[in-house]
Formats: sequence, structure tokens, C-alpha cells
Amino acid sequence: MKQEGRCVVLMSFLFIKKNYLLIELIVLISFINVGLNISNQGLSVRAYLIFSFFLASFSIHATSSVEIMAFNLENLFDKFHTHGHEDFEYLPIGHPEKNPGCAKINIPYFRIKCFANDWNEEQYEAKLDAVIDVIRREGQVLPDILGLVEIESEIVLKDLAKELGYEQFYITKGQDKRGINVAFLLNLNSRITTLNVEEIYLDESQLNKPTRNILELTLKIESELVKIYINHWPSQSNPTTDRIHAAETIEKRVLANITNGYHSVIVGDLNVKKSESPNPINDVLVGGESKLVDLETLFRKSDSISDELKESIPPSSYFYKRGNDWTHLDRILVSDSLVDKLGIEASVESFRIYAHPNYSDPANFTNDRGETIPTRKPKRFHYKNGSSSGASDHFPISFKIML
Repeated sequence: MKQEGRCVVLMSFLFIKKNYLLIELIVLISFINVGLNISNQGLSVRAYLIFSFFLASFSIHATSSVEIMAFNLENLFDKFHTHGHEDFEYLPIGHPEKNPGCAKINIPYFRIKCFANDWNEEQYEAKLDAVIDVIRREGQVLPDILGLVEIESEIVLKDLAKELGYEQFYITKGQDKRGINVAFLLNLNSRITTLNVEEIYLDESQLNKPTRNILELTLKIESELVKIYINHWPSQSNPTTDRIHAAETIEKRVLANITNGYHSVIVGDLNVKKSESPNPINDVLVGGESKLVDLETLFRKSDSISDELKESIPPSSYFYKRGNDWTHLDRILVSDSLVDKLGIEASVESFRIYAHPNYSDPANFTNDRGETIPTRKPKRFHYKNGSSSGASDHFPISFKIML
């Protein structure tokens, strides 16, 4: 027998987060004069559709995140000479500063390379288009926070921001002789606020030669405070002590962050090899008082992440042709407070190394079981006779902070 009546449905969703019950959403849906067939039909189609729409909306909200990417662009210079920058290779042929600057280079290989490279508008645009294609990842959503390495100037950064649609951008004005810097591009929302941006200077007296500075970005993500650092530490042509100094500079900041209630995220090209001893990462930052963890290490060692997923991404973001060596120069280090499942969370499962098929080459690596696994390796940007290939000698790396 069909019965007409009224139904009031109360749906409460409790979401456990940070050791307390957070009432994520309480919705009261009242259906007045909704036809019910108690014996056979259950809720009417109208009620069912409203309920389904609510569940979909709740699911989207409950899984929101902030994605952070770091990408070494490999020599993304503007087309102009900047006083104090040894940027002569990346000037167009015919620029009045090019030949005198190239002539000062002592090493014949690099001197010849400098004279030959015509960094004109066409080559600049080709390089810009290539790195933009990689960042877009074949149509994926852009990262909310993009940390960039080896970018010369605000001119280039503004071009990237315009093409990609980023609203905020920040860049260092560092000490590197060639003029390469680090930068951030940001697209934030109402749940994320930029509180401060600071350039951190490395002490030149502690270095073999001047190097890139570190850029610190302070954010409020929901109710929690996070400091993100984009880095480009001294290269392997410099002594380990230079990278130790960079690590100790970061360590001081991280220890202060712990005292002041901030999470820390360190990303970028740290230029550290596993064989270095003392090791700037393992002996200074990871496992010590700074309480940092290497997100890729957690990803590779996790029993809950399938071998198929681990082997679907390259074994590293950088490949040394000499010795067939996959070297972990690009890193993501996070506070252990971001992997304790008590608040906003750095998702280990979300760690990725992205290899764009159009800007990489086929390669192989051997997994822990001794099997040969096909993969991709970075393809450096090359331009000749109006045609270009590759984008960078690094792949971008990324992860998500779950809110």
C-alpha cells in the first residue's frame, strides 16, 4: 500500500583529523510531502538525486590538496645582458656584449660553445614553450606551487607566469656568477594565504665561490603554518663543504620552525650524491634534530605502494650518461610532522617524477629483483636551424599536501 508522508533526513559527517573529531559538514535536508513507498520503494528518486549530489560534493571537498612541484629548467635565460652576469652564451649573435664576454672564457670547449650559441627570440621562445609543455604534463592540472631552478630573471619568470596563468611570482637576486636564480610561481585559494617571502643569503666566506641563494615562502594552509624552501645548492664541481654550508643554513631555519610551530618543506636541486661523506643531506638534515624525512625514500620503501606504481615513474629525475647513473639530485624533504597523520599531510603516495614523452628519451633501469625495466630519461634542450628538441636535463618532481 502506497503511503504519503513527510520525511526529514539528517546527515552528519564526522571526519577524524589531528586526534580530534572535526565536524566536516553537517547538512539538514528536508523533504516535505515526498512520496514514500515504505514497503517497496524507499526514498523517492528526487530525494535520491539530492543525496547523491551531496555525497559527490562532500567527496570532492574531503580530498582537496595542494600540489608542490620543483623543476630545474636548465639554463632558462632572458635575451638581455645583465650587468654582473656572465650570461654571454645566452645572448643573440650580434649583441655588443657577446663576443667580448665569450672571449674571456678560459676553457676552449665552453668558449667555442658561447660564440656559437645564437640565443635569439626564436630559440628563447622554443625553450620557453618546451618547459611550459613539461609543466603542463599533457593537460594535467597545474601545480599550486611551482618551485623553479636555473632561471635568470624576473623577465623570464613573468613570461612563464603569463603563459601558464600563475598569479603570484617571486625570484631571488643571488650571487651566482652566471646569473641563474631560484623562484616560485603560485596559484592559491581562500584556504591558503601567503604570509611572507624571504631571500636567504649563503655566507660567501664559507663557500668556494658565490652561489645561488635560497628562497623561503611562508604560507598559512587552513589553520597550519608551512615554510617552503626552493634550493639550488653548489654543483658537484664544488667541494662537499659548500653543500654542507647550504644544508646547515637550512638546518638553522628548520630548527627555528620547529620551535615556532611551522612545518618545513625543502625542495629543489640539492646537488648531493649518495657517496659524499660527510653527507649534506643524510648527516645534516635527515634523521637529526631537524626531523626531516626524504619523501622519495618513503615512497620507494613503502610496502603499501605497489611495485607497478614505483616502476611507472623514472628511478630518478637526473641521469648521468657517464656510468649509466641515476642520481638523486632533486629532492623533497619534509618535516616528520607532515607524515604523522595528525594534520595536513604530505602524501607519500602522491610523489611523482614526471617524464613528458615528447621531451625525454627511452632508457632502462634494473629494479631490486634484477629485472630490466623500461623507463624514460631527460632530454636536454637543443636548437638548430629553427628546430628544437628536449626541454631540460632534469625531470620535475612533485607531491601533494592533503588538507
